[in-house]
Amino acid sequence: MANDKILVWVLIVIAVLLIHSMGIIKIPGLQAAGGAGEDKLTEDDSSSGTLCLHDGSVMTVGPAQRRYAPTTAVTSATATMYHRVIIDGVDRGLKSDGTTIDVVTPTRVGGTDGSSIEIYYAENNSNYYAAKQAFTVPCASSFSSGARPDSDAYKVVANSTPTISVFCADDGLLNTDANNESMSADDSADLDVKLDWPAKKGFSPYGEVYFTVEFNDSAYDQQNFDLTSNDVAYVNDCNTPQFRSSENLTASYAMKTWCFPGNEGLTTRVQRFNLHIDSSSLDPVATSGAGTISVYIDDEDWYRNSETGKMEIGPETDANADVGYTAKDGAYGTHGQGIVIS
Repeated sequence: MANDKILVWVLIVIAVLLIHSMGIIKIPGLQAAGGAGEDKLTEDDSSSGTLCLHDGSVMTVGPAQRRYAPTTAVTSATATMYHRVIIDGVDRGLKSDGTTIDVVTPTRVGGTDGSSIEIYYAENNSNYYAAKQAFTVPCASSFSSGARPDSDAYKVVANSTPTISVFCADDGLLNTDANNESMSADDSADLDVKLDWPAKKGFSPYGEVYFTVEFNDSAYDQQNFDLTSNDVAYVNDCNTPQFRSSENLTASYAMKTWCFPGNEGLTTRVQRFNLHIDSSSLDPVATSGAGTISVYIDDEDWYRNSETGKMEIGPETDANADVGYTAKDGAYGTHGQGIVIS
């Protein structure tokens, strides 16, 4: 009788081992001979067809960190950081850092039929750039979105404003009210534009930087305006953001815009550009008074389209409102800020 019981237990053990080896079910702590360590349920087991034994999961949103300064708090009593959470295409609204949400797990370990998640960290916060993270829920009873191995979007980038310096082609000195660039009719100039970016922050880190000049269209030949640089991957012609072009002060003024990649970094960064400008057959000063050329720099950020409800990235909202930060050159000139021509 005892031998029969032993035989039964041996058969049960063999059956369990066979089921385990076939990948029908995984037994934690059980592994193939010659292996080392525990046999853990991981997303790398997708090819085995292992069933996920968790009936749903609890997701903690975040926790968010400040990139380049992880010990710096990203929330405060006056400006709590909220993240926009979208689950299976449904916008669940803004959630505070650390909020827990019930989500659906996949059928099998490593499967992609769990809840589809999109998180836009710091989407409501004016001190940080919103950062997108997208993934499907793993086979786990609980997890933190910030601990996901496929993204570091939870490390949000603090925004910053560069220092803009423009140097005259005449003498290489900084362009100011007291030291102007001299131009006459049918003239041209190559101005050295320097952008100094602060450390541990960014400007349009997930999009492009919009560099716009505003000028009197009668005094200058915009067809020959150009912006080039060896310090960025590319400089392309771009459409001027609508919110910016609507700020033209008079009907005789026009704008031209170029785009180049946004940036962020642990240390300070310097980018130099060559701005080529041409005057028309009219004298700039005689035509437009001070002959000022205004310079604006705008960024891109994530925002929620008020009509479609979808998240988009750009320099302005669908209502043509500025979504980010703006930098202006100096504090002088007829049109507020700009390069003074005399």
